[in-house]
Amino acid sequence: MAKGDRILKIRGQKWRLRFVPYLGEAEGVCNKPERTIRIALGKPGQDTLDSIIHEVLHAALWDLDEDAVFTTANAISEALWKLGYRVK
Repeated sequence: MAKGDRILKIRGQKWRLRFVPYLGEAEGVCNKPERTIRIALGKPGQDTLDSIIHEVLHAALWDLDEDAVFTTANAISEALWKLGYRVK
């Protein structure tokens, strides 16, 4: 496990969350076979929160279509941001 990795439990399985300097055009990537989530560094706070939620939704509900994941992640991140939650 690399320094700074975080372990999340998603639907009873351990997943590794890693913040990385660059993911190309992606802000986040979920790899189901490896149970890893990578999030690009350097994005504004609410965008990072949205990316984390988006990729966790992919991990938890792999068969959910991209539009549903996108819409749901945006709604959740906006609500949490308004409530004062921030990514540390």
